[in-house]
Amino acid sequence: MIKLKNWKHFIDCCKYYNYIIVSGPQRSGTTYVAKELAFELEYEHVDEFKHGIARFEKMLSFIEHGPKVIQAPALSHMLHKIVKEKTLVVFMMRNNHDISLSEDRIGWNDKHAKTEFDKYKEQFHENIERINDFKRSAPMKKWIWKRHQKSKMQIDHLELPFEFISQSKGYIAKEDRVNFKKKQTK
Repeated sequence: MIKLKNWKHFIDCCKYYNYIIVSGPQRSGTTYVAKELAFELEYEHVDEFKHGIARFEKMLSFIEHGPKVIQAPALSHMLHKIVKEKTLVVFMMRNNHDISLSEDRIGWNDKHAKTEFDKYKEQFHENIERINDFKRSAPMKKWIWKRHQKSKMQIDHLELPFEFISQSKGYIAKEDRVNFKKKQTK
C-alpha cells in the first residue's frame, strides 16, 4: 500500500495507473475526489450512477478503453475482487463524525445504510456478529477494510485522508459547503 504525503503526491502516484476506482464509505468524499482527480489527470470521469451504483460487473466493464476515474462507494465491499492491471483503488478515509453529519444533512437514511450492511453481511458473513454491532455503515466499512479486505487486495491501493483534499485546486471549505446537495461539488 502506498503511504501518501499530500495531495500533490497523491496525484503523482495516480499518474501511473490507467484506471482509478475511488471508493470507501458514502459521504467520505468519493464524488469530489473522483471528479477532481479526473480533472487534474485529464482522465474520463465515471460517476457511480453511470455504472448503476452497485452493479459490480457493470463497473468492471468501464475498466477498458482509455484512462478513467470511477466513483464506486456502493461497491466498496467488492474491492478485493478487482484484478485488472494498471488499476488503483483509492479508499477514502474521513472522520466518522463528519460522515454522520453529512449523512444526516442530506437525509442519507436507515434504508440506505441497511442496503450497505446487507451487502457486507453477505460478502463477509464470517463477521456478521461484529457487523451487527455497528450503528452506522461508515465505521463498519472502514473496520472491514482495515481488518479483512485490505490484506486480500489483488491490485495496488491506497488510503486518501479526507484532509488532503483541502490542498486540491477545486476545494471548497467546509463552512462554504453547508447548503450543498447530494453530489454537489461546486
